[in-house]
Amino acid sequence: MSTIEGKPTHCVEYSKGGSYLAAGMGMKICIIDPYTQEIKYQLSNHTSQIKLLQWAMNDSLLISACFGGSVYGWVSRFEYYSGDAEEIGKSDQIKYLITNRIEFQTKNVKFSGLDYDEEFDILVTCGSDKKIILSIEHGTHNYLELDMGSYIPCSLLLAKQIQFLFVGTNLGTIRAYLWPINKNRKIEFLEYQIHSKEVTSIVMSSDLQRIFSCSKDGSIVGCKLTDIIGEAQGLPNILGRKKQNNELSAFKTHVSLDTLTLIYRNTISQKLEEIKSLEEDIKEKEENAKLEIQKIEKTHEQCMAQISKDVI
Repeated sequence: MSTIEGKPTHCVEYSKGGSYLAAGMGMKICIIDPYTQEIKYQLSNHTSQIKLLQWAMNDSLLISACFGGSVYGWVSRFEYYSGDAEEIGKSDQIKYLITNRIEFQTKNVKFSGLDYDEEFDILVTCGSDKKIILSIEHGTHNYLELDMGSYIPCSLLLAKQIQFLFVGTNLGTIRAYLWPINKNRKIEFLEYQIHSKEVTSIVMSSDLQRIFSCSKDGSIVGCKLTDIIGEAQGLPNILGRKKQNNELSAFKTHVSLDTLTLIYRNTISQKLEEIKSLEEDIKEKEENAKLEIQKIEKTHEQCMAQISKDVI
């Protein structure tokens, strides 16, 4: 076991390829070689302690958020930020950073989740202001703010492979939005109760078959996507994809979320059993009603016969 000494650290994040380990040490981001434990680079721009780190774009971008409400995107050519890139011209270096870097600022918000969609250039953040914010143009312009009302978003997972955005809340629920979200259309979501307290993290398995969530209630829950999203395998055909060079506003969905179902299979089984029981009750009541009708008809015939006899 090895130890890397540094300032108080709130987050660490391995790159998906395993080449780097990013650690938020105080107000700096340290890029560490996981094999030698050497701090290779230090990234400085935040004005408060680093709270969240997220690798994106196949590890070519590292997104960071601090307690002060700032989000930055760092291209993984980290030598550009250290001034050690002697092999490139200064103007090229500045141009590269400007065209690839994300910068998003807000006030009095503690971020709880972030991710980035490089295809549509959308930065997704959520936090203590009870909003999910979608920003475009490298985070410089707000595209959409989703107010969650009395719910506080506590974690998020952008599952681009199945075109869904999952958001965990402080009440233990997970909301699912079709991705990308089009602000020019009715924004719908599916919600299901998984935990009894705040959902602190949501991740997807490498085979894209399950999502796992953990909570402050002490539980870790793994759900098969086919169990909670009945049409998961057909999702790629649900959305009409637009390439990055098209306007995001031109994005269209073929169906409404109202046509999708988000429910556990065991719940469906229970409901089917209840339906079967109700059908049996209905059948029994129908048979009893028929017997009762027959009794009434028989009594009626007897009464009519008696009346005919009395008249004669």
